[in-house]
Amino acid sequence: GSGKDLTLLTGTVSGGSPTAVSALVVGADSTELSDLTIANSDGVSQNSIGLYNSDVSMTVYRSRIEVSNAEQSYGVFNDNAAITRLIDCDVSVTGGTNFQTGVSSFDSSSLILHNTTISISGGSSVQVGVSSSSLSHAIIRDSTILVTDGPAADIGVNNLASTTYARIRDSYIQGASSPINASTGSGAIETYVSDTIVNGGLVLGTPKCNFVFEDDGTPLDSDCDPPP
Repeated sequence: GSGKDLTLLTGTVSGGSPTAVSALVVGADSTELSDLTIANSDGVSQNSIGLYNSDVSMTVYRSRIEVSNAEQSYGVFNDNAAITRLIDCDVSVTGGTNFQTGVSSFDSSSLILHNTTISISGGSSVQVGVSSSSLSHAIIRDSTILVTDGPAADIGVNNLASTTYARIRDSYIQGASSPINASTGSGAIETYVSDTIVNGGLVLGTPKCNFVFEDDGTPLDSDCDPPP
């Protein structure tokens, strides 16, 4: 594209399941997208997705992904061992009437965030910045995740099973309910957080922390717990 304020892909795509039929853009293997905006809004069916990737490896640079006013909204949906890299991007999900997720990864998929901002707000139910399940994982570097203004659970990074994990470094994670809900995995599938600021509720699960602070400067211990 010519820039995220100049090249706009817009639509009202939605479907009954979180698959390619519900997505404005469907990724292809070994491809790159850059310098554009993907905006999917006002979908009438259950699921709306900005970018859907299944069994592909794809990189998105300097772009904006927006999904708004749908029942279940996903900025990016990774499935079936997809590998998605978001570099210098912005992901925004707003105004949903049910679940809202910035990036959701299923079935052994991988997410890599670098210098990317994910903003989730204004939903009527559960809101999550980055969600991983079913052997999936996220690597988050130099990024900001903001999950705010929801009436139910607001979670920054959510690992849904002991087989999922995250590696978070040099980032800012906000979630009113919990900035990080880590899995209970160990060793290679343990969640590690370093040089990061968290804001909101308590960090949940059993992550390992190093140089992690609350927004007011309070240091967290190696188990991501605040001082007694």
